[in-house]
Amino acid sequence: MVKIPGTIEEGLRFLGLTREAAGLTNATGRVAWHGNIIEIVYFAKPIGKPRMTQRDKWAQRPAVMRYREWADGLRSLFCKPLPPADQVKSLSWTATFAPPASWSKKKRVAMMGMPHRNKADRDNIDKAILDALFKDDAGIASGHIEKVWGWENRLEILVELTP
Repeated sequence: MVKIPGTIEEGLRFLGLTREAAGLTNATGRVAWHGNIIEIVYFAKPIGKPRMTQRDKWAQRPAVMRYREWADGLRSLFCKPLPPADQVKSLSWTATFAPPASWSKKKRVAMMGMPHRNKADRDNIDKAILDALFKDDAGIASGHIEKVWGWENRLEILVELTP
């Protein structure tokens, strides 16, 4: 019987690859510019943007602090700033969630690639991404959104710029 990898590290060992050889160059993520396409991969659990109030500027609620740390990590991937939102033709993303450790290996394998129907809500994740990347996100009008189960927590974002 073949042992099924439970984490990305186990999967890489199973395949005989290092993180670098698999293209996982650093612990937080990577950004690749391909002409008018920007591909972003962020190796962190996708989170939804919490509802904030004026008090959150100084109160430091845990949910808000977690979001700010997550957003700072996403922004830190960029060497140069993103173009403004009005130059974005579409922004699509796929949020991948690792299954809980309490699930059996059989259930974890069966859920790989299946839709993730638990929290965080897709609209809150979308809001977190757009607010983290753009000062004014009103110009982004289209994109594909997907939440799935996978071997590790990560967020893949594709930004298509107008030519």
